[in-house]
Amino acid sequence: MVNKSSRVFIIEPLRRELNISSARIYGHLTYIFDNDVRRCSVFKHKEYGHALLERLRGHAFKPEHDYIVIVGTMLTVAMSIIVIAQAYTQFNILLFNSIENKYVPKQINGTDWK
Repeated sequence: MVNKSSRVFIIEPLRRELNISSARIYGHLTYIFDNDVRRCSVFKHKEYGHALLERLRGHAFKPEHDYIVIVGTMLTVAMSIIVIAQAYTQFNILLFNSIENKYVPKQINGTDWK
């Protein structure tokens, strides 16, 4: 069952029109980096990681309830997931299943990789 107080975090505004409104069934859509926020390049990985985690903490990110939707540029998504996985033992993501035409939740557990 979906927790109505959950949020679905989108890493950054999408550069092309992409309808992700169906992810709303998992919670309120919230951008980590808004259009008006200039962030450093993901190639400056330490600065980017610090900024990402600072923004998540500012939004009171709860890894056991909230979701990170996997959408956007692959490099930004990959770097963000690495940063989040290093900071939180366990967190939730949403992946789009094109066959079912819906988002599917998955829990990432860092202990699974050890």
